[in-house]
Amino acid sequence: MTKTNAPEPDSRVYPLGLKHNPFRHRTDVPCLFLSRGHRRALEYLRRTALSTHGFMVLDGDPGVGKTALLQHFLRGLSDLFHPVYISQTNLPAIELLKIFLFELTGTYVADGEAELLIRLREALDRVREQDKRPLLVIDEAQNLEAAALEQLRLLVSDHDQQGTPLSIVLSGHSGLLTRLEAPALEAVRQRVQMRVHLPEMDALEVRKYLNFRLLTGGGEQVFQPWSGPMLKTRSLRSGWDLLDAGFIQVVYQNTRGVPRLINMLCEVAFSVAEDRGEPVLSVAHLEKAMRELGWKDEEGQPTQELTETSLMAFRMEPLL
Repeated sequence: MTKTNAPEPDSRVYPLGLKHNPFRHRTDVPCLFLSRGHRRALEYLRRTALSTHGFMVLDGDPGVGKTALLQHFLRGLSDLFHPVYISQTNLPAIELLKIFLFELTGTYVADGEAELLIRLREALDRVREQDKRPLLVIDEAQNLEAAALEQLRLLVSDHDQQGTPLSIVLSGHSGLLTRLEAPALEAVRQRVQMRVHLPEMDALEVRKYLNFRLLTGGGEQVFQPWSGPMLKTRSLRSGWDLLDAGFIQVVYQNTRGVPRLINMLCEVAFSVAEDRGEPVLSVAHLEKAMRELGWKDEEGQPTQELTETSLMAFRMEPLL
């Protein structure tokens, strides 16, 4: 009988006793960190779904978590709603409506605009006949053409006149607000029932967010099992003690409280500590991470401003 060699035990030292990098994107942690801004925006989204006949506008800088919040909101809707989520917005108005119809019915219409609008009306009527309420959520809405926004406005007006309301959520960065200020879109602006801005996190929220990531991404060496979105944990060590105040302050100062940038910086810093076999995350790991990311030069001086472009260049990562 051939003897098989057992795998070598992992002798690496992981920072904080964790089993993996807690700042790397994971799909098996179904919890979202809700800052004050996220909770406020979530409440507006729920009000829109329940009562608004028209548009809600959600805006915020890239990386603050608009997409993650929308997905969290949609997962929490009851069977009383028929939601449609669209993020492909670099399209002519007619193509956007075709996608809306396809998501409602599973059927793609390649014929003229008149037939498309008739079928779209019929599809929305069937949704309501099932005692459900249609809800259209459009992400990256700053890319919508003026003609597409006007078509959506006509769709809302048409169904409002029939007494069958349609709610639409438009989510995007500041370019969406600029587009809506165009004189030609005055009628669209009049249909906007709610507006909410999703801000960056403040220093205290950054501290809580880092703790949240460590709790939800921690290994059994540090944390006992936890359950539910309220993080009912019995930690073997206090979460606040895992990262010192200096580390948290450097993270906040260099990311402006933008979650995507926090994940980006801390993921690299964790990898630096892991490569060095050092068990505790420190400011030195952050400094090395910022040099690797090109945020600072070898002398520790900033090399670039964290612009909207650089934010959008990093992968679209939810706040899990």
